[in-house]
Amino acid sequence: DNYVDSEWISSIKKAFEENNEIDVIGGKVVAAPFETNVERFWSELWLKNIMRFEDEEFFVEAKSLNHSFITANCAYKKELLNELNGFNEWFGNNAEDVDLMWRAIDFKAKLKYIPTAIVYAHSPTKLRAMWKKSYRDGVSSTKLQKTYGPPKGSFDGKLHKMFWKNLGRMLLFRKDSFLFTSELFYHIWGKWISSIKLGYRNL
Repeated sequence: DNYVDSEWISSIKKAFEENNEIDVIGGKVVAAPFETNVERFWSELWLKNIMRFEDEEFFVEAKSLNHSFITANCAYKKELLNELNGFNEWFGNNAEDVDLMWRAIDFKAKLKYIPTAIVYAHSPTKLRAMWKKSYRDGVSSTKLQKTYGPPKGSFDGKLHKMFWKNLGRMLLFRKDSFLFTSELFYHIWGKWISSIKLGYRNL
């Protein structure tokens, strides 16, 4: 679902060569041309409200979802991957890349974001695919919180407030309100179900 810019590999290679101390490179993810309205909505939500792909390069030192390096566009030195024992298979396909990066930060690795390494990403094009992705994101949230969050669990009041606000907007037939409401519903549902399964309150 992704394709790379013509300068993608050379940008990553150059960044490693300019500073041998760098262990991980994260690049910029840009929305590919939209095929449907669902894809347009999800791309804008994901790339503008959840993730942050800046236009300036910087070193990443804090564990933050906004500036996480996702496997759609990142490069690790083999030595570091070996030290970290690769992906944690417990995460499966749910935020395993975010966990890997956060463990790299805990390991005191040097991580750099460069906007010149560009990947163009497609998003879900149909409602069913978007709902499935939103549910998985809810599961991902619970797994990250169980691993890195407070021991007694957490409650995201802002997320629930956003759901009810968009439900009201949907009754007024506001633009994207149905897409936003349904996306939030499946995300929250994923958090609830995974909280029960994993024995950790992430609501």
